[in-house]
Amino acid sequence: MLGCSGFGCLYKEVEEEQCKATIERALGHGIKYLDTAPWYGGGLSETRLGNILGGKWDGLMLSTKCGRIIKPKDQITAADNEEKGYLGGDDGGQFFTSKFHNNAPCWDYTGAGIRESVRQSLERLKTDQIQDLRLHDAENEERFKQATDGGGVDAMVALKKEGKTKEISLGLNDDKYILRYLQKYPNTFDTVMLAGCFNLIDNDSVDLLLECQKQGVRITNVGIFASGILWGGEHYKYGGIPDEVKEKVTKWKALAEKYKLSLPQLAFNFAFLPDIVDYVAFGTSRPDGVDGNVELAGKSVPAQLWHDAKAQGLINEKVPLPPATDGYAS
Repeated sequence: MLGCSGFGCLYKEVEEEQCKATIERALGHGIKYLDTAPWYGGGLSETRLGNILGGKWDGLMLSTKCGRIIKPKDQITAADNEEKGYLGGDDGGQFFTSKFHNNAPCWDYTGAGIRESVRQSLERLKTDQIQDLRLHDAENEERFKQATDGGGVDAMVALKKEGKTKEISLGLNDDKYILRYLQKYPNTFDTVMLAGCFNLIDNDSVDLLLECQKQGVRITNVGIFASGILWGGEHYKYGGIPDEVKEKVTKWKALAEKYKLSLPQLAFNFAFLPDIVDYVAFGTSRPDGVDGNVELAGKSVPAQLWHDAKAQGLINEKVPLPPATDGYAS
């Protein structure tokens, strides 16, 4: 799955022509599933997907997220819950969109807020139905209460019945909140987008994976390169890199070198270890970035490597591993 956060100018300005070339490269490799969100560039990622594909989604699958309403900055009031940490530069946020628009996201997880969020998304994407609608970042007590008591999740269920989406999902970074939603609404969600919760650096979400397995919820594993540090990047979970994370990266690098494999290769294969993972997403806004990720597919990692990693404390003790005697685990 191609994650399209970069199309919204995540960390840097990106022109639409580059996004178009990236999508064309992904389609050329046979990647048919695109994921976006209103949060990505204050609607810019969705707008660009709508422009580039012109609403022609035949043969493709598309997922987006809900819970943010996009408004012009000069129309936002104190009651609108404008998101902090959105705009990059002096504001210290993630997205650099001032060159392209003056909009900003405001969070609203009520039933009415979810419906307006989805209405805007479908308009930007130039479509009337998506594959999967994901509740996005509703992972503190106030947002959880809005999404549950305020009717947000109920609105998602209704939108599925109305045919606006084929599936409903959760797109969160906190595995504990994902687990709470699944337990509060058993057998309601079709999928979970597990963001940064099961990778070489952070793989403590075993209880959540077991609950998903119990309910038959399929996993889309995202953030498998730990915000890019496993590709040599400078961010971890949208911030700096803590010392303990640097230490883990160093140990994983040593294991990769021992087995004559790259660190991204280990990260890619590890992401597919749970049986219930049916998609892994990678995010890039460059055509050669698509090539680099696709090159990781179809290769094997010796099962013994995972056992060596667990012995070093790099993999949670509760994570089941394929027998080392099997030789290889794809």
